[in-house]
Amino acid sequence: MKRTIIFIASTLLAITHLFADSSLVGTTFNAGNGEYYMCYIITSDEVDNRTAALYKLPPNERRQLSGDVTIPESVEYSDNTYTVTSIQREALMQTLVTSVTIPSTVTTIEPDAFWGCSQLVSVYVPSSVVSIDTIVGIVNACYNFQAFIVDPNNQKYCSEDGILFDKTKTTIVTYPAGKTQSTYSIPNTVTQIANKAFYKSQNIESITIPNSVEKIGKYAFNGCSKISSIVLPNSVISLGDGAFEDCDSLTTVTISDNLEYMGTYLFSYCEKLESISIPSKIVEIPLDCFRFCHSLSSITISEGVKKIGERAFDACSRLTTIDLPNSIDTIRTEAFKDCYSLSSITIPDGVSYIGASAFWGCGIKSFDIPTNLLKIEERTFGECRKLDSITIPENITNIGYEAFRGCDITIAMLSSLPPENETAFLGGNYTIYVPCGSLDAYLQKWGCEYWLRYRPTPYSLDLTCNLENLGLLYYPNVEELTECDSIIEIAAENSDYNYHHFARWSDGNTDNPRQIPFNDNIQLTAIYELDTFLIHDYIGEDGYTTGGGYYKYGEEITVTVHPNYGYDFLFWEDGSTTLTWSFVVGGEMILNPIFVKHKFKLNITFDDTKGWVNYYGGEFLLEYLTEIQLEATPHETYEFDRWSDGNTDNPRTMIIDRDIELTAYFREASEGIEDIHIDSSIPHKIIIDGQVYILREDKIYTLQGQEIIVP
Repeated sequence: MKRTIIFIASTLLAITHLFADSSLVGTTFNAGNGEYYMCYIITSDEVDNRTAALYKLPPNERRQLSGDVTIPESVEYSDNTYTVTSIQREALMQTLVTSVTIPSTVTTIEPDAFWGCSQLVSVYVPSSVVSIDTIVGIVNACYNFQAFIVDPNNQKYCSEDGILFDKTKTTIVTYPAGKTQSTYSIPNTVTQIANKAFYKSQNIESITIPNSVEKIGKYAFNGCSKISSIVLPNSVISLGDGAFEDCDSLTTVTISDNLEYMGTYLFSYCEKLESISIPSKIVEIPLDCFRFCHSLSSITISEGVKKIGERAFDACSRLTTIDLPNSIDTIRTEAFKDCYSLSSITIPDGVSYIGASAFWGCGIKSFDIPTNLLKIEERTFGECRKLDSITIPENITNIGYEAFRGCDITIAMLSSLPPENETAFLGGNYTIYVPCGSLDAYLQKWGCEYWLRYRPTPYSLDLTCNLENLGLLYYPNVEELTECDSIIEIAAENSDYNYHHFARWSDGNTDNPRQIPFNDNIQLTAIYELDTFLIHDYIGEDGYTTGGGYYKYGEEITVTVHPNYGYDFLFWEDGSTTLTWSFVVGGEMILNPIFVKHKFKLNITFDDTKGWVNYYGGEFLLEYLTEIQLEATPHETYEFDRWSDGNTDNPRTMIIDRDIELTAYFREASEGIEDIHIDSSIPHKIIIDGQVYILREDKIYTLQGQEIIVP
């Protein structure tokens, strides 16, 4: 596009002499090429080194420079030629240029060189450029800017898809705010995201940060209004000032435990951010870190964090509760100012400083002043209209100006020596409770203004029971006691109630009733314990149980039965037949398991052709220790020989103590030689004791012919 020529020849605007001699260094002038003009400043006027820098136009002339602009390599002034070597701060600020081509003579581009160039789309960076500002950035508020085009021969910088990197692609310098894509993944070569790298990139909705990135610079994602979620990888150790400020769609942020530094204003004005966790390596939550995060309702602060910075959570209007870790020692000015939904905050005793207006306008209902705190600063609890009472311990030596402004509050002073009071009790209604005997001291030091009401009453008495609806407590009405009363009697009902009994007071004392000095706030709990009952184990000749002992009422226990040898377990008293029995203790009990004698098997066998036994007919079942008598009766021509276990008693008495299998053995009856009546003249075979012999002529011979002598 061609533009109207406003100035054709070089026009001198001003000549500024920085030195007393005739040097032209610092002189500014306009120069053009027939199409447009720009402003320059002389940076060197040496004969062999005359240089100039592109300089900012006066505000009323900026809109006259538009379209595609090429910065010349040199300009003429006062009959001399000056080489253009740099582009100074705000040089083309708020002009209407659409593209800028930088000559190969330029080595440096200073901060905000193209600030507010609303029509700027691209900038060509030659190989000569060795310094592009990364502290502030050079294309801020250029919302249509889409591309850096870097000469491939440049040794310091490169570009990819219009995005400016350092040459090694370890730093992402600038992501053009006018790029239309909604997602972007940072290359895994990048270790640092430069200041304002994604500043006000309003089209980007999702950004992926690789595990290579260690540092995120100041305002790196400031004003990225469509990003809803950020996941910071474990590699990130530092977040610069305002890195995510004004990301008004951001709802969730994941921060790794490795983060070591958080900059100021880091998430301020992130109005949709709902929760945050602060890792333990962060020493201080910095100034304005979460200011105006109106949706922030959950904060987790890790042990190790020591300080809450000034206005760190100012106006976090949905924050309801905060538990500060024991490592916190400092809460700075206005740290929780205007957190009007904040009803509960836990302050560790190690906190030694709470700044002015730290809880101004909060909804806290109670507050425990830490023991290390010495002074309540001015307006610390101003406009905390739900805070109706507070106890100020003896460690407080000074109460600052309007510390409780706007409060209708009862204040219990524990020190008999009034703290310094810098007109602390203005702008509210106050009832001051002071220790016995110290009223005159308070009146003398603090005075008696109309808004101060002193009550020299005894300390508070708070008696409770550890179980609801259990036991009655007896104590006097301390409101009726005079200032000098110092001994009171308290008592807890001692009778058994619902299987509970009074055991002790919460301080370990067991006196009941109890006399106690009333010279301090008293908070005691009557401890009732469940009654204990003895479950008696059973021990008998038939068996025994285990699992008995002393148990509390209502406790579920399991007992086990063990039958002795020769006995079988039958059932428990409730009819259950398992060896283990679970039940709920309801009183003292004697376990009484039922046993029966075990029945053993008796099996007697015999050869019924030779005899019989009185227990016959198969297998018998007989109880343990049953006494029986066995008798084997042989048939004619047989006699009893022995039992199978070697025993020869017959009849035989046995005690049943195991399974028994017995066989009765019979043999042929033995007869003397005198009972044989045969004709011995004829040889006969005879059998004696199962052996065969030959009888001939009244003599007996073996089958081998040997004579044997019969007695």
